Amino acid sequence: MSGNAIGALVAKDLRLFFRNRFFAFVTVLGLVFYVIVYWAMPPAVDELLRLGLLVPPSLQALLVAGEEAEGVEMHFMASDAELQQAVVSTDVLGGIAFPDDTAELLRAGWGEVWGHLATLAGINALLYALGIAALKRRLA
Repeated sequence: MSGNAIGALVAKDLRLFFRNRFFAFVTVLGLVFYVIVYWAMPPAVDELLRLGLLVPPSLQALLVAGEEAEGVEMHFMASDAELQQAVVSTDVLGGIAFPDDTAELLRAGWGEVWGHLATLAGINALLYALGIAALKRRLA
């Protein structure tokens, strides 16, 4: 196909597209918003997730074993007030406070998960299991 034919097809398509003013307006508006959002974004991204944890001592050993997870920095807090202060002062992105009986709940209702946690030693599996245990307890 020659350049003249391609130019004619593009010109015809543009004429048909701009015949409907609503589509033309929405398209131009979308492009403008894209440019605005592009320039509003920061030039660099902090990919480190700082997480504050209030964990019973029986589970802290598992979390320390999974601490070398890439992109996750865990800060263990001694009290609920210290965790809240760290979140408010933006020292950590978020905080998770596990009840003191979390290990017993996992052992009682999640025996298989507890066995796998000892072998996985990963923060994702532990947080998933603890979240399910807390949800199960709330629903009961």
